[in-house]
Amino acid sequence: MEEFLMYKIVIDGTPVLFSDFLSEDDCASVIAEATGAARVVFIGTPCTPLLVKTIEELVFRDNYVVVRDNNDILSPRDKREREIKTCSEYVRKLTSSGTIVRSRETCLGCASLVREGEFKIEQTVVVTQLEVRTLLATMKALGVVYDGLDEDDAILEATRRERAGKSFTELLVQHLLVELPLFDWQNPERYESTKAALFAQFVATVHDLTYLS
Repeated sequence: MEEFLMYKIVIDGTPVLFSDFLSEDDCASVIAEATGAARVVFIGTPCTPLLVKTIEELVFRDNYVVVRDNNDILSPRDKREREIKTCSEYVRKLTSSGTIVRSRETCLGCASLVREGEFKIEQTVVVTQLEVRTLLATMKALGVVYDGLDEDDAILEATRRERAGKSFTELLVQHLLVELPLFDWQNPERYESTKAALFAQFVATVHDLTYLS
């Protein structure tokens, strides 16, 4: 549990948990952190069997669960893509009417699936991935924004071949990520905890600039 807590930040009073749902431990950590919340919002987390298992447990515990994601697959080509499509359909049925799960073909940027400040509500916990694009969507959902955030998110969601140029956010975050240690598959904690801390620094910078402007 302590290992997971390194990947938690607070955005303007709301806890944000980072998880890729790669193991049963990820599920258990998120459930333990989110159980006491009135509302659990998943942003940009692909619908996988482990995510479904987590959501099922939260719903069973009477948490109000909302999912906003753009990783559905319209025309699955392999086993994993078929799995995501099946899980996406199930998540829509399992969660609240506020859930929106779309594909990147129909919704390039996850930030476009949330309104500014939509989930800045007391007793809310947000769960997302430790990625810049999902961080931007989470920031918007919690009311920490800047001009051009949606456009930056769409650029970051696009494949490298499709990108016309680098966004302000990408340039800024790349500058911050220079401080990251090399990723070690056998010991990823140092890299990921440092990345989460840099994300918190980025959010604080945007927050301060917003209030100063």
